[in-house]
Amino acid sequence: MVKRPAGGKFGSILVLAMLVAGGQAACVRYAAAQESTAEDEQPVDLLAPLIRLRPLNPGQSAQDSSLTDPFNDGPLEADGQAQTEQAQTEQAQTGDSQDGTGNATGINVTDGSSDTETEAEVAAARELESDTQGRTRAAEAETAVLDPINTATPDARANLREQQVEPGTKRPEEIVDPFLPPGFRAGTWQVFTRLEQAVGYSNNNSFAAGGKPGAFLQTDGSVTLRSDWSRHEAQIEATGTLVKAMGDGQPATPTAGVNGSLRLDLIDGFSATLRGNYDYSTEALSSTSLVSGVAERPAVHAFGGSAELARTGGYFDFSLRGSADRTAYEAAVLDSGGTFSQNDRNNTLYQLTARTAFGPTPSIKPFVQGGIGWREYDLGLDRNGEDRSSMLFDLRAGVQFDLHDKLKGEMAVGYAWEDFNAPTLKTLNGITLNGTLDWSPERDTNLRFTASTGFSGSTTAGDNGSLVYTLQAEAVRRVRDNLAVNASASYGHTYYDTTGGTDHAYKVGAGVEYWISRYVSLTADVDYEILDSATAGSSWDATSVRIGLAMQR
Repeated sequence: MVKRPAGGKFGSILVLAMLVAGGQAACVRYAAAQESTAEDEQPVDLLAPLIRLRPLNPGQSAQDSSLTDPFNDGPLEADGQAQTEQAQTEQAQTGDSQDGTGNATGINVTDGSSDTETEAEVAAARELESDTQGRTRAAEAETAVLDPINTATPDARANLREQQVEPGTKRPEEIVDPFLPPGFRAGTWQVFTRLEQAVGYSNNNSFAAGGKPGAFLQTDGSVTLRSDWSRHEAQIEATGTLVKAMGDGQPATPTAGVNGSLRLDLIDGFSATLRGNYDYSTEALSSTSLVSGVAERPAVHAFGGSAELARTGGYFDFSLRGSADRTAYEAAVLDSGGTFSQNDRNNTLYQLTARTAFGPTPSIKPFVQGGIGWREYDLGLDRNGEDRSSMLFDLRAGVQFDLHDKLKGEMAVGYAWEDFNAPTLKTLNGITLNGTLDWSPERDTNLRFTASTGFSGSTTAGDNGSLVYTLQAEAVRRVRDNLAVNASASYGHTYYDTTGGTDHAYKVGAGVEYWISRYVSLTADVDYEILDSATAGSSWDATSVRIGLAMQR
């Protein structure tokens, strides 16, 4: 048997008392903690911030608030600062004050609020204010009007309307012809080509008195090169036509030409221009300069060049040009099989021309022009023993126009004369009319008027030559993008000074061109020509029709 210590009963009672006391203390501390937690966790009213957003009082400035109520036209104020100011005002009126701890004295607080609650409400109001301002700035950024016509929020991938070049100035609309030849590039040059093959019929295939009717083939081609430089400009154009009458045994009739120009832009409105040309043609069998019995049309070569120095852009325009042009005639083939030399007709013409124009605007400028020239024949004496070398004078006055696409060109009236070295040849003189005008009365309609005056030599003894006037009008109307119609009319007046005779040449024509694509088109033309000659038996007329296929690049 184990004996317990004498004090064991007393120790057990002491331990039990200590456990009971500790449990009671723990319960008290737990209850106090729960009460403190309940006081700290006051219920939050989610609508309180919105309720505290109230309209400004009468007389309150809009600068006191930075919030915007979408349902109220007036500005709103945040409750934090406004409520604090209102409480301070009420305290001042009632004479109440706060102690150093911040607890109100003499005021019965019945809503259960505290300093912690007030700070939480102010923080919530500031958070709502910041969020509202952020949404307002985002909405303003999203609704920025970039297009004055379309006020919807633009898509980042949308093609927005471009701003005007200058305020109040509309950007010029670029007109693109879908059927213009696109061309191709060759280095710094743009190249355009065109080839047309036509078949036709004429009641006078030789275009001479007594000509026979028949079908013919006609081929036309052209190549144009244009420079694409930032400064200066150059252009080269080559054209050619070949007409072959079918069934008459005659050779084809060719014509060809090459023209080139180079403009060098200098300083202060000055420019230098160089030009060159070559033309190949055949002389008509009905020409009075040919001897009788010629079997084939003899070839004629004409080539030359010029250099010009000009100043433009001011009240006064000046230009000085020097040129040299040569004409060479091949020997004529006779019916007998022989040839007849025409070297006595070969000549070179040298000219020097000065011109000045005055006008306050480049749109319309009157001008005067004067020129002097020398014609030198290869042979001192021609087949008739006459020296046809001569000196020429040319005076003219006119007006030049530059109304952009509406009207451009010039027209001049003057007087010219040619003095021959041979005393048997009298001076050839007359009034001159020269110029070219391009007029567009409306869009897709273009008209061109051309006038020219020239001197033509003669091989007849004692004949000083003739004065040749040519007037021509052309019109082109674009009915549709791929359909164009054209019409032309011309008049030629040849006056023989020695004999007093006059030849009249008339020509009218009409045509149509229909583009199948940008590269291919169909053409159709009809022409009617009349030559009323002063020489007996030399008059003729001809009607021709053509249908062709054209290709361009």
